[in-house]
Amino acid sequence: MKQSKVKPIMFLMAVITVFSTQAQTKATVQPQSLQPSMPVLSEATKALCKSAESLIEDHLKSIAYDSVAGITDNSAPRETNRQLKVVAATNQVQIQQLHMHSLHCPAIQWSISHTSYTAAAFGCSVASTSNDEFKEKCNRKNWSRSATKSD
Repeated sequence: MKQSKVKPIMFLMAVITVFSTQAQTKATVQPQSLQPSMPVLSEATKALCKSAESLIEDHLKSIAYDSVAGITDNSAPRETNRQLKVVAATNQVQIQQLHMHSLHCPAIQWSISHTSYTAAAFGCSVASTSNDEFKEKCNRKNWSRSATKSD
């Protein structure tokens, strides 16, 4: 007699469901005293956290600019270079996030998305082609985050 392969899979799914439900219940029922507390950060660590957050913001601005910079010039080599810059900056954002996690920094309270700077990057890109207020619009210190759907 042939044994169906569906039954072992259904059994495995049921076991996974039970264990995941138990894990969720344990995570939500633990008393306050058993939950890990946030470590007290030294001033040096707080400075490192602030620096990492600033680097993340700088890389997001670079990604936003590189994403809109070549709208009118879509030659393959330049587009490839722009995409390589975006990938490198994205990797740097992820590295800084890991660094912040290892330092036990508090979570960033704003959306980590380059789309927050798209409007400023587009303004800079347009200003650079028309020489209209180029220095002011392309000074990334003046760029502010615009609200995204996740904010």
